[in-house]
Amino acid sequence: VFSLEDYENLAALKSGSLLSLPIELALAAGGELQAIPNARRAAESFAIGYQICDDLDDVQKDLSRCSPQPAINVVAVMQASNASGDARALAGKLALRHLGLLLPRQSGQLLHRLALDLGVHISLASV
Repeated sequence: VFSLEDYENLAALKSGSLLSLPIELALAAGGELQAIPNARRAAESFAIGYQICDDLDDVQKDLSRCSPQPAINVVAVMQASNASGDARALAGKLALRHLGLLLPRQSGQLLHRLALDLGVHISLASV
């Protein structure tokens, strides 16, 4: 059984580094080395929030997929872990929490705008 922690680790590893690298390089070039760990955490958190948002859009397709290897979807992970409450709503709240992390010194304005856009998307999908 895939736990929520496993899911978050996989999502962070899948895209977090790709999102973090250009920000880390810009911070390093600007002499802001102390900000790099925060930028990495923020990018990983954004990656988790983005993956949850993507899973919410694909939940029906992923859950109805007939394959020996089922899709790893956050809703299925939450249902399998017996999360109390509506798994879709809980996933939306989790995504919004992850998308709420900001990058240091406005170094990630584009990611911030994308996080806000995804937050609106999640809110509209939850209605």
